[in-house]
Amino acid sequence: MQEQIVIQLLNGLVNGMILALVASGLTLIFGIMDVVNFAHGELYMLGAYVGTTVLAAGGSFWLALGVASVTIFCLGAAIQLVTLRPLLGRDPLATILATFGLSLVLQNYALWQYGPVARKIQEPFTGHFRIFQLEYPWYRIIIAVLSAAIMLALWLFLKRATWGIWIRATAQDRTMAAAMGIPVPLVHTAVFSLGGAMAAASGVLYGPLVGVDQTLGPGSWWSGGWATSAARCWRPSSSACSSRSRRSG
Repeated sequence: MQEQIVIQLLNGLVNGMILALVASGLTLIFGIMDVVNFAHGELYMLGAYVGTTVLAAGGSFWLALGVASVTIFCLGAAIQLVTLRPLLGRDPLATILATFGLSLVLQNYALWQYGPVARKIQEPFTGHFRIFQLEYPWYRIIIAVLSAAIMLALWLFLKRATWGIWIRATAQDRTMAAAMGIPVPLVHTAVFSLGGAMAAASGVLYGPLVGVDQTLGPGSWWSGGWATSAARCWRPSSSACSSRSRRSG
């Protein structure tokens, strides 16, 4: 009984760290750009697919992790420039519909490009360690540690780096930030790209545990967060919305 409790606690820790990593990117986008990104799960899915492509070409797991993050970072920049930048400052419903439509496009692209059969990412570590009388895979612990390390790196970036200071200034008051010479449109692009890269890294890290198919992104993981964010944005008496209106005004 004790062994099962410990195993479930460890599983909860691993899943929680992956969710926290994905949610960090989603929250960063929502907090800076006021955009409820319904396509965030699809960026997570595409990151996992890019990882499988790199592995199929003979690359290592760590190369797949890096290539997936960079690829989705660039894709995020293109999406923000082409799809979202023209809609910033308009009715929030416009960006919600745009990202929702984008999510459908990316889902169907993944189905067309990679097919309906789930793919597997091979774990880079196959060893186990013993907990009482049970064995637990080292890779799950590595997932939790890497997720924590990435979130710590994000925190340090926001605190110490010049672009991180610009991001925090834009979050405080984008009008004042622009008046002080901060390139707010570029900050928005960087934030969306960074959020996408974090989602892609999560997809590669979690892919060995669940497999990769076109339904990986739009699963139930994201529905609760999307609904909560949308409700906060659209509730007339919401203090979050009122503060954002004052900030943008």
